[in-house]
This record gives sequence, C-alpha cells and structure tokens, in this order.
Amino acid sequence: MTADEYRAVLKQLDLTQAAAATFLGIEEVTSRRWATGKSRVHGAAEKLLRLMIAMKLTPEQVSKCLDDQPAGRVKASGAASASAPRQAGP
Repeated sequence: MTADEYRAVLKQLDLTQAAAATFLGIEEVTSRRWATGKSRVHGAAEKLLRLMIAMKLTPEQVSKCLDDQPAGRVKASGAASASAPRQAGP
C-alpha cells in the first residue's frame, strides 16, 4: 500500500492519522510515516484496511466485533473455540 493509498483509505474511513494509529494499535509516528511514504504499511494493517474498504466496514464495526470477544478467542460460526474446555466423556 502506497502512502497515497493509505491516506485515501483513511479519508474513506473518516480517520485522522492519530485515530488510525489508535485503531490499528500503532504509534502515531508510525501512521505519519506510512502517510508520508517514509515507511511501508505493515502487512496485517494493510490487509485489515483493504478488507474494511472491500466489505464497507467502519472502524466502529470492527472494534465492536473484536471487543465482544474474550481474550484469545475468535468467534466462528458452528465451530468450537480452540480454547473452549472439553467435556468429559461417559
């Protein structure tokens, strides 16, 4: 993701560089470096931002999905969590 793309995504998501840093869990200086092209957007952050644009997700929607999960667990429809306790057999 180029600096221009990063700035365009932030604009589309209505995020300032500071708000993007908070949302992505990075330092504000890192967001500024990405926006100016002084360093590349990290892979996971780029994937998340591209997914949000493609799926038309807001930062609030993503945060709500992540905040609703107990630590270390990810919601999976119809599948048990890897950290779910096992039931004892008969």
